[in-house]
Amino acid sequence: MIDVKQYIESGVIEEYALGKLSEQERAEVECLSTTYPEIGKEVEDALVSLTLFAEIGATEPDPRMKEKIWDSIIVETKPDNIINLHGTGNQDKAHTATPNTFSYAVAAVLAIIAVGTTFWAFNTNSQLNEAEMEIAQLNTANQNIVSDFTTLKDIVNKNNSIYELPNAQVIKLDGIADKSPKSMAFAVWDKETGDVYLDIKNLPKNPDGKQYQLWTISDKGEPISVGVFDQAGQKEMLNLGKAETSIMFAVTLEKAGGVESPTMSEMYIAGKVQS
Repeated sequence: MIDVKQYIESGVIEEYALGKLSEQERAEVECLSTTYPEIGKEVEDALVSLTLFAEIGATEPDPRMKEKIWDSIIVETKPDNIINLHGTGNQDKAHTATPNTFSYAVAAVLAIIAVGTTFWAFNTNSQLNEAEMEIAQLNTANQNIVSDFTTLKDIVNKNNSIYELPNAQVIKLDGIADKSPKSMAFAVWDKETGDVYLDIKNLPKNPDGKQYQLWTISDKGEPISVGVFDQAGQKEMLNLGKAETSIMFAVTLEKAGGVESPTMSEMYIAGKVQS
């Protein structure tokens, strides 16, 4: 009967893990490891700690690897192969034990660690590459958002400056009930210069071969074309032309290039100028 605690504290287990013992001394450690669970546990911890220390700065093994390692040792050192140092029990079974069983188990342990850490490193590296790609995509998306926001801010500032012209009159153009009731726009008429701007809020996209045409109704009741335009979801105000006098503005859908007189059945929005 040996003093297990004293044996563990003697340092022989550390020397075993470092490969400093003779063949006979190694065989003794391996035999005691199978006989005394405490010694076996210390041997396992020493070997695993040494291996992990060698891996510091490289890759970290999967946390589940320790369980696989211990399971491997248990399989390799099953009860039929235990060596009885004190001559008790079944001697025939003792003689059938393989002296290097624990060495084979250790080799299996190291192989499992090597394969496991390589697999873990490969997966981790792949995940890092994917994360870097996602970060790059997010950075690009953020840059696009910032660019879009800056552009939109510039448009809003420009539109606001038109609304704030000292001689500007704003006319709301509502959708025609039986044509496009949800459509809406604002005409900004600078009475000093005659410039007419159109701020579209809601208007269907014009079909191919067709364009919208803005009209002003003069104080004599005559429709005068201000200009033609396409509705493509633009945010910026359209500067379509000039109007000397006006009592009303309206938009019709005409053939591309415009027409000389409005098609009343194709009127989409209209609004009266407040006197």
